[in-house]
Amino acid sequence: MVRGGIITDWRVRLPENLVGRFVAAMEWCMINLLLKHWFKEEMMLAKLFQVAFAGLLLAGCAMTPQQRAAYEAAREREMKQTAVALAAQCDRRTAELLALQQEDYLGVADAEKPKLQREYRRRIAEPSFQACYRMAWENLVYRQQLEMLERRERRRELEWMMYRPYYPYWW
Repeated sequence: MVRGGIITDWRVRLPENLVGRFVAAMEWCMINLLLKHWFKEEMMLAKLFQVAFAGLLLAGCAMTPQQRAAYEAAREREMKQTAVALAAQCDRRTAELLALQQEDYLGVADAEKPKLQREYRRRIAEPSFQACYRMAWENLVYRQQLEMLERRERRRELEWMMYRPYYPYWW
């Protein structure tokens, strides 16, 4: 209402059906905004939980320093055993000396160590032993590559087996 140019009642009188529609529209907008905000928050929480779960999963699968050290020690031990086994294919005495040298001559008398070291160096330096040892390593590497290729081929055959007929197509 206006009295002397001053608005005394700030509420505007609107027809009842228009007010109802306006209130309903405002309620709908507010509900829609709240739902959008809620879903947005929910999606953010879902993404946060996914990232946290992935982080925990990766952290659970990661190796601890003790596990890594044990793995490296086992791998080094296996490599030394492989080297001794390959040397044994060429010369048994050289393989024994190689095993002693890898164990730092454990259990050998101090007076006997220099003699064994000289014999080890002499036997390792022989061209026939070096050629045989090199061929043994190459043979091992090629065998491992061949096994890898065979595994790959077997896996490929198993993957395509369901698409192949049991018998050749010309039967």
